[in-house]
Amino acid sequence: MHRPHALIALTTVALALLAAAPAAAKEAHLRSVRACGLTGCVRLTDRYVLRVVERDAWGPGGGESRFGPYYRLRLRPSLNQPHLDYYLPLARRIQLNGVSTRVGSAMAARLRAELGAQQPIPPRLVAVTVGGRRAADPRPYLEMLYGTPVHPPATVWNRPDVLIDLSFAGGRQTPWADWGEAEYFPSAHLLHVPDGTWVHLGSGQAATIAADLHGHPAATDGGTDWATVAALLAAVAVAAAVLAVRLRPWRRERVA
Repeated sequence: MHRPHALIALTTVALALLAAAPAAAKEAHLRSVRACGLTGCVRLTDRYVLRVVERDAWGPGGGESRFGPYYRLRLRPSLNQPHLDYYLPLARRIQLNGVSTRVGSAMAARLRAELGAQQPIPPRLVAVTVGGRRAADPRPYLEMLYGTPVHPPATVWNRPDVLIDLSFAGGRQTPWADWGEAEYFPSAHLLHVPDGTWVHLGSGQAATIAADLHGHPAATDGGTDWATVAALLAAVAVAAAVLAVRLRPWRRERVA
């Protein structure tokens, strides 16, 4: 017999939520967007750009952001926590809190006009590990990530692969914060980039990966490379022996 009272209470709550929804939506509208590049930040004032960014912030998104230079976006008020918002001009994608959306050519042109002379931030690799071994130089791997996309054969997943771990400058404050490991298939010279792109590597790039894969393991923090120590000690011993011979006093043999 208490059901009518419960129904009235639920109806009152529902009406209150519906009345509050327009006000909440109005408060969520973007007031400003700043794009920060290599040397500074630019405030985006184009209303069309702001509407597109706001739409993408609430949209479902789709696809991955192709590797390349980027701008950090600062939304006010922030629609995402934590602040992981970017614009990638080469891929023509806006990435908001990990969700990537492609923008059209008209939107990309408006963004170029808004950004002016401000240049995007170039990605920089600080460390690369190939099959558990530290690469001698991470820079060649950056060029590999910019390679031309190709379509791999369906049988590629049946071939042996090598995992390549990539560490970028900026850490969590980059579009690649949630990247996993890249996969390299030596028999096909194919690299599967974490953004989903397949790249065919040249013979020189394949040789670089092979050299790093079969080189010396990366030294762990606080560890000692005993092979290097032994080689240094042996060299010191040889040098000491040679020095001792040279410093030995010379004596003239007596003539009988």
